[in-house]
Amino acid sequence: PAQRAGVLAGDRIVAIDGKPMKDFRDVQGAVMLYPGKRLAVTVERDGESRTIPITAASVEMKDKFGNAGKIGLIGVRPTGGAYVAERLGPIDSVALAVKSSVGIVKMMVTGIGQILIGDRSVKELGGPIKIAKYSGEQLSLGPIAFVEFVALISLNLAFINLLPIPGLDGGHLAFYAAEAVRRKPVGPRGLELAYRSGMALVLMLMLFVTFNDLVSLVG
Repeated sequence: PAQRAGVLAGDRIVAIDGKPMKDFRDVQGAVMLYPGKRLAVTVERDGESRTIPITAASVEMKDKFGNAGKIGLIGVRPTGGAYVAERLGPIDSVALAVKSSVGIVKMMVTGIGQILIGDRSVKELGGPIKIAKYSGEQLSLGPIAFVEFVALISLNLAFINLLPIPGLDGGHLAFYAAEAVRRKPVGPRGLELAYRSGMALVLMLMLFVTFNDLVSLVG
C-alpha cells in the first residue's frame, strides 16, 4: 500500500494522522489496529515533509502458536541502523510504564469500539480459557514475555472493573457521581434493580466469552 501511494525507500515516517512517530514500534502501533482504514502518513523526504494518504491493508496473521488475528499493514519496514537498548533511570522508567499503560488502554478502547460497530469479529473476545491458553504460550517464550502478558491482563481487568456497570467498582463510582449531582442518594429499589441488571449483564458476558473460548479451541 505504501509503495502504491507514493512512499519511496529512504522516506522517514514522522507522523500518522497527526501523531508523531518516534520509532518503528510507534508506526506499528498506529497501523496494526486499523485494518482497512485510510491513514494520513507524513513522511520526511530530502528535508521536506509531505502527507500521503494510505489505506492500510487488512491481513489475517497467525503467530507461532496458530492464534489468528486481523491486523493492518501499510507495507513498510525499518532500513539501516540497529536496535539499541536504552538504559533508563527510576523516574524515566515509571514515566515509560505509565505511557505504555495508557497506550494499552487506548488499544483496548479502540478494539472494543471496533467490535461494537462491526469492524472486528466478536470471536476476538477472550475469556478465562483463552487467558490460560495464552499464559502457557507466553511462559514458553520466557519470563519477560510472561510478565508483559500478566501486566496486559491486569490492565484489561482494571479497565473492565472501572466500566460504569452496577456491581463493579465503576458502577459504585457512577452512583457516587449521581448522588453528588442529585444531592441525594439513589433509592433502595433503584439500587436493587441496577445491581441485579448489572450482575446479569456481567454473568451473560462471562458465559458468552467462555462459550467463545470453547468454540475457538474446538475450531
